[in-house]
Amino acid sequence: MERMKKSIPAGFRSLKMETEPGTYAWCACGRSKNQPFCDGSHQRTAFRPVSVTINEKRLVKWCLCKQTKTPPFCDNSHRELPGYRLEGKNCLVTGASSGIGKAVVLLLLRNGANVIMVSRNRERGHKFFERMHDAYPGKTDFIPADLSSINSVKGLVAEFASRYDKLHFLFDCAGELIAEQTFTPDGFDRHLASNYLGHFLLVHMLRKPLQSGAPSKVIIVSGRQHKSGFLSRGALMPDLENLTGKKRFSFVKSSRQAVLAKIMFTYELARRWAGTGIEVCTVCPGLTRTHLTDHAPWFIQLITKIGYIVKRSQSPESAANHLIRLALMDNVNGKYFEGSSTGLHEAQSSEESYDTAKAERLWKETEKLLRLDEEQ
Repeated sequence: MERMKKSIPAGFRSLKMETEPGTYAWCACGRSKNQPFCDGSHQRTAFRPVSVTINEKRLVKWCLCKQTKTPPFCDNSHRELPGYRLEGKNCLVTGASSGIGKAVVLLLLRNGANVIMVSRNRERGHKFFERMHDAYPGKTDFIPADLSSINSVKGLVAEFASRYDKLHFLFDCAGELIAEQTFTPDGFDRHLASNYLGHFLLVHMLRKPLQSGAPSKVIIVSGRQHKSGFLSRGALMPDLENLTGKKRFSFVKSSRQAVLAKIMFTYELARRWAGTGIEVCTVCPGLTRTHLTDHAPWFIQLITKIGYIVKRSQSPESAANHLIRLALMDNVNGKYFEGSSTGLHEAQSSEESYDTAKAERLWKETEKLLRLDEEQ
């Protein structure tokens, strides 16, 4: 199996391989050791094995683009993105050792970027870093950090600044879902700290290297749960009086408010940083097959296992492709995007997310909590 020398769009894996005549089972599970052909090592749910008959010995190309009219073989029907090569670009990825963040790292490295991986799980992150370092010598770096901890975020930024002068892309993928309320050593609800406060602090402290790398982009992963709906009724605004999370805990409300706060922060950041050469946008990648819900309440875990939901979900590679596309698109500043297994599009976030007065107050309250106002 030989990887094609010609570059292909980020997110697609076009492989050249020599095949013998016969019938093959193909799937996009990503777990087969004999890709693109199925070796039966994956779970049955959510994967689509396809029987492929090859009548003659030939070289074939295979990709996961899902736009080909002759699956699983590539017909080059996917549209190439201009300027998708990323040689010399410094990209920092949070949540880099699993899920979407891990897939983003792989796509960036395949397209020539220098990738700084950030992971809360030091052991898992270092193992992944070693694998990538062997595959892409001189292109990878690893800084362990927990975004729920103020000191850890500050340590991350200090370590980055000691190694790099410029940052061209920040892919903010880290996040966690926690069933029970716990508090960080800083006194914050861990759910809010790891899904909002830490991200606010990280982006704020990376402004200088982002400006040095301009034109640069910040892509913040959010979610649809901030919108009103069955699982999110009764929480129309971030509770600005409870940013420490010390009132009665509700997983659904806490999750929704953390995402809503992150989206409002993105919009406010885009307004405040306008003209600096830094573009900021946020994206809900869509329902993705990751381990994010492993520690969520039982009903959330149950929902993600419903057959209809599973069928509509996408691979981490597909979700990561949405983030790479945003990094390469023009005019994304201050915008919200939604992705799915079928594509990516600009969308409207909830009505309350566009409340500029509330966003400004949220910004000021967050600065007070993180004591950033004392530094100004």
